[in-house]
Amino acid sequence: MNKTLFIQEKYSSYWPLIAIISFFLAIVLFIIYLFTDTAILEGILRLAAFIFFATGILTLLKINQGQISVITTVSENREISISYQKKGREAETYFVPASSVAELKIDEMPNRSLYNDIIKSDRCIRIRRTDSSEWEYLYKTDARVIPFSEENAKKLYSFLKKHL
Repeated sequence: MNKTLFIQEKYSSYWPLIAIISFFLAIVLFIIYLFTDTAILEGILRLAAFIFFATGILTLLKINQGQISVITTVSENREISISYQKKGREAETYFVPASSVAELKIDEMPNRSLYNDIIKSDRCIRIRRTDSSEWEYLYKTDARVIPFSEENAKKLYSFLKKHL
């Protein structure tokens, strides 16, 4: 009988607030820039307005993507099926034979952004395959590693350890 675990990625409820504040600050700084005569201040205000505008755009993209749900299934023939759902629709599914998994561990998120320098509580699951000495991330989609809360990472780890 197949064993299934449903978990959602760690997702902050502050993303909409961050987007609103970023766009508001971008507009305010741009308006101040329009009424400034000092060249150095114009440059600083324009740069700051652009930074907040870019932050708002990137935050909107994060909101648009939504929270990813991860469905992990271990079948009777010991094959791990990992499915990702975005906004209730299945986005991607891939399979990992349990026999190819040599080791499994909970690890910190890869440090690829400023966010990971600030929030160090995010966790991910890594595996080492039997035919390799390199560790790879088990849960990744769209070229990014899926962050989990420490509690959810432990649930996934114990689920996989139990059924492998």
